[in-house]
Amino acid sequence: MNSPESNSVDSTASWRSKHRAIISLLLWLGVAGVLGYGHLSDPGFAVQGDVPLHYQLTRAFARNLTEGQWLPRWAGLLDGGRGDAVFTFYGPLYYWPGSGLVAFFRVSVLAALGSVTFLSLILAQANTYLLARVFWGRSASLLASVLYVVLPAYPLLALNRAFLPNAFAVSLLPLALLGSHLLLRGEQRRRGLVFYTLGLSAIILTHAITTYLCVAALALMGLCYLPQAGWRPLRRLVGSTLLALALTAFFWVPQLVEMRWVPIGEELPHNYRHYFLFAAAADESHYRQAWAGINYVASLITLMQTALALTIGVVCWQALRRSAAAELLRFSLAVSLVGLFISLPLSDALWCFVPGMEFIQFPWRFQAFVALGIAMLAAAAYEQWPQLGRRSKTVLAALLTWLVLGNLVLTFMVVRPRGGRPERQASLRLLLNNQVASLSREQFRALSEDKDFRSLAISANQIYFRPRGAERELHPPVAQIGSLSILSGRGRVVAQSLMNSHRAFQFENEEPIRVRIDTYNYPNWVVRLDGRIVKAEAEPGSGLILVEVPAGSHTLTLDFEIVSPVERWARVISGLTCLLVIGLELWKGFSQARLNCQVLRAANGELTS
Repeated sequence: MNSPESNSVDSTASWRSKHRAIISLLLWLGVAGVLGYGHLSDPGFAVQGDVPLHYQLTRAFARNLTEGQWLPRWAGLLDGGRGDAVFTFYGPLYYWPGSGLVAFFRVSVLAALGSVTFLSLILAQANTYLLARVFWGRSASLLASVLYVVLPAYPLLALNRAFLPNAFAVSLLPLALLGSHLLLRGEQRRRGLVFYTLGLSAIILTHAITTYLCVAALALMGLCYLPQAGWRPLRRLVGSTLLALALTAFFWVPQLVEMRWVPIGEELPHNYRHYFLFAAAADESHYRQAWAGINYVASLITLMQTALALTIGVVCWQALRRSAAAELLRFSLAVSLVGLFISLPLSDALWCFVPGMEFIQFPWRFQAFVALGIAMLAAAAYEQWPQLGRRSKTVLAALLTWLVLGNLVLTFMVVRPRGGRPERQASLRLLLNNQVASLSREQFRALSEDKDFRSLAISANQIYFRPRGAERELHPPVAQIGSLSILSGRGRVVAQSLMNSHRAFQFENEEPIRVRIDTYNYPNWVVRLDGRIVKAEAEPGSGLILVEVPAGSHTLTLDFEIVSPVERWARVISGLTCLLVIGLELWKGFSQARLNCQVLRAANGELTS
């Protein structure tokens, strides 16, 4: 039996642990509040960066949730009610919490976007703390967690540019790196497998570009660990990656299959060459000049973060050579050098010949990875600092002070509210203005040059996710999914149901009619007439669905279904893998519980005897 003294010690330790957890949470809430308050409470928040895009996507996702579609593929409210396949390519994990708030708790879309942005700031700090805590003490780990989001790279993505899924995915990055470290070092393999699989799977389900960068970073991490770990841990890492891919196959397989169905990548809005360090604007337009200004600040961030990483690397030089975190620290320095290299024109060949690189568009996206590396280096330097000589401390303290101040100034520049933007209610009216005429791409670019925000209502259009052959016009937002029009013949619609993934029309026709359904003819749409599959055509020029309906009373339905066998198998693989993982975890838990019972019985038997 435990003595009263041991129970008292356990109680005190438990209280201290809870107290420290509360203090850490309050710290993270405070940092997130300081960084995000000015931006998220800004009356012009609705027009900042990519907020207009994610406003419309969240509306469309929430509509799917209210109709019971938890894994939507089609966004019926977009493109003037014609819809597109954006959710085949934008992962659902970011939109689940925000759209859930909108659909089930009647939270406004802007409030939901702000809430998830705030959550991503908390997650980024908490996950970074978990990673750092494996190697260093509580104080050093808290320093790392705060530094990750205080450095300017993360606020640039999450707040200034509002690359919201990108920022949410990067907040999960420390989990994947933690799992990767444990697998590569062969320490706590089960825990490493859980962290790695969950972290990488979550990133895959959040943002494709971050997934691409994460895989590149994990490959670099494997190279940094290789001299000490050898090849066997790399096989464990590859096996865990395959497990994550199997769990998420239901999402990324349709991405690959359907990429050839849409013109994605044919007209990327940003060319990476215009975002190298201090690159000139692509042209003299206001739009490109504004992006050149953003790139100027991002270039300063790249240089300042790289300089800070290298300087902190000098501080923890001894830890780089012999410590439990030596490989992770080398990886952190390598990440900072890679981040600088891909920002230089010298890397043009890499961008040209490595498949998929051009989709990144902005080299400074990688700076969030650099910020995480700096956080790890800073934690090591914090504990290494007392061991430095007096002269070294003086020189390095002065240099670090200026570099930290420089980075904080850039963070302030990134997060400070900007003037000259409409108030929130005016912004909402602009976002939802359905009186704007449909525009061509050229007309939209011309309208974007005006500073009166008239183009805001149609700025969320994404022609890259419409089926090939569809029109290129940009349409205003709508509150209802597109219906149909009778092009020829005498008939009428007596009833209709318009949902994201299901449309139904009941006709009373005096003669055969030809109808146009105001939805783009994407291959996953299956058209049925009185329950029988019928052939649909795409209208030349518009890409909308054309169907022939005979005379008499008929029911015409459209259902968004999986038509590719590969996609069906992907769902089966994900489901079976999920069941297998859960089953193995339950079996291990049961086995451990049975072993504990046997040990307890043996102990009781000895006491009795």
